[in-house]
Amino acid sequence: MEDHHHERFETDDVSEDFWLLVGIVAGVWIIYSSILYFVDKWTFNILPWYVELFSIFPVTFYFVLGDQFGKNPAKWWPIVCGTKVECKEGSMLDEIRLKQLGGPFNVYQPDWKTLKFRRKKDAFKYTMFDYRP
Repeated sequence: MEDHHHERFETDDVSEDFWLLVGIVAGVWIIYSSILYFVDKWTFNILPWYVELFSIFPVTFYFVLGDQFGKNPAKWWPIVCGTKVECKEGSMLDEIRLKQLGGPFNVYQPDWKTLKFRRKKDAFKYTMFDYRP
């Protein structure tokens, strides 16, 4: 006798979650675009049509990067610049140690074995000496 009861419980979670996510994103986009449309209508159509449709992208960009690097855009410098060095401690640094190295405006730790310094001078001091500013 074959047992097929497990087939009832097999579901494709990816497709269920995907369509739920698409629905949420579409709903947010429609609500945001509608609000922007009516604000534009009340301000005598000052915005071009493509700004109404695609202005959600900078807002989304801000929230995604804010989740990764913090809400302050001044702390987003690791995206475009910085000097990577190997972390001497070999583990994730706590907030106190990162503050000693210059804080979030000067040092960023993407993973347990890498530090990223904004200035080459600080990266050099960290690698050559027991650097504690």
